Amino acid sequence: LGNPTANAITTTANGGGTSQTFQKGMIAVSGSGSYAVTGPALTEYTALGGPAGSLGWPRMAPATRTGAHAGIAQGFQKGTIYTSSAGTAAVLAPVYAQFMASGHETGQLGYPTGDAVQDSAAGGATWQPFQGGRIVVAGSKRTVVSGSMLAIWLARGGGAGSMGWPTAPARTLRAQGRTGALQTFQTGVAIAQGSMRTVTGPIAKTYMFHGGPSGVLGWPTSVANGSAANGSGWAQRFTGGTIFWSGSAGTHALAGGKVLDLYNARGGVNGTLGWMSASGHDRSGIGGTYAVFTNGRIYSSNAGTAAVLGAILQRWLSAGGTRGVLGWPTSNARSVHGAVVQRFQHGTISWTQSRGATVRRS
Repeated sequence: LGNPTANAITTTANGGGTSQTFQKGMIAVSGSGSYAVTGPALTEYTALGGPAGSLGWPRMAPATRTGAHAGIAQGFQKGTIYTSSAGTAAVLAPVYAQFMASGHETGQLGYPTGDAVQDSAAGGATWQPFQGGRIVVAGSKRTVVSGSMLAIWLARGGGAGSMGWPTAPARTLRAQGRTGALQTFQTGVAIAQGSMRTVTGPIAKTYMFHGGPSGVLGWPTSVANGSAANGSGWAQRFTGGTIFWSGSAGTHALAGGKVLDLYNARGGVNGTLGWMSASGHDRSGIGGTYAVFTNGRIYSSNAGTAAVLGAILQRWLSAGGTRGVLGWPTSNARSVHGAVVQRFQHGTISWTQSRGATVRRS
């Protein structure tokens, strides 16, 4: 320790005790015992306020680890200072409890690489970096983010980005015949199955409402893609369907099948139908399914799968739609001798510029 550099100081802080500094360290005497603090640990301890600061009084001598987990740890009343090849940092509450639960420095996280950070983004959180990931404490949630989940979360802006703070640890699950990992965040989901994907915002909320990877939509197969067509919005594809969001139509999921196939064949969000606004089952007549879009509808039944748009759609709906005299559509509209004609179970609707839409029953 060398020679003393100051007189001993007695304080009542953190339960009380006496400390004295020397050329190469400090001796601290309290109800926890008498211990020396030296080297990089002393620099960290002093920066955090010494015995009167956030760590309190030392409660053990430095403990040295060798081998794969080489480093030095010294415990204090309110935390521990770690020194390793990753640097010197203190781990304190509220991060400390999760660090211990994760196996401390011999676990997946390893040694800290920096002190904890108080972050005001997205409602606020405390996070601390470690060799193997981060611990994030947001409200009552104490969560580890590591590996590919950490990489993609940081790429999306961390807590201040589109996903917010983590709300649960990563978990492995098997769904739709595939195995992957999922971690939820305040406003998004990170998924590792094949390529790493994120599902964020209203699309993420709808995705998880439908069961996430274990639901009808399955695993994401693309990132969300934006389009300025038909009023603008976003769409994201999954193994079992697509989720659409637009400011005018809201967020809606469309499971894979004939309706989605026809919609995509007609240009999807960039085509004539526009953005999805509703869907459901129609039990009238022979029964079937339908999806409503900003510029038209698609109906699918045993009679066929067809898009109904514009003046023909309005005329058909005014005649009762699937419950009316015409029944379900059997084909898409087509041009016939200068008119646009669409066939239904029990007749046709023809449209011309001069005459508008007229019904002919068969």
